[in-house]
Amino acid sequence: MARRGPKPKFVDVPCPNEDCTLYGVTDEGNVIGNGTYMTKSGKVHKYICRNCGRVFCGRTNTAFYDLRTEDGGFQELQSTAKR
Repeated sequence: MARRGPKPKFVDVPCPNEDCTLYGVTDEGNVIGNGTYMTKSGKVHKYICRNCGRVFCGRTNTAFYDLRTEDGGFQELQSTAKR
């Protein structure tokens, strides 16, 4: 069986867990990649904080998190509401 090697570290992604000692901190190397999943609008990255163990995705703490529509649909609703 082949060795897969270490998971890549994402230095520009902060941990979203408010109970984590590295909450909101970047460039610490604590966040590693945990794969991707597909949505209608494309790939979304999954991450793990090695400090607290929290698993989260690239949409966590954004308006697009847990949204059941395409990204463009939400943005069109916002621009219509501003008029």
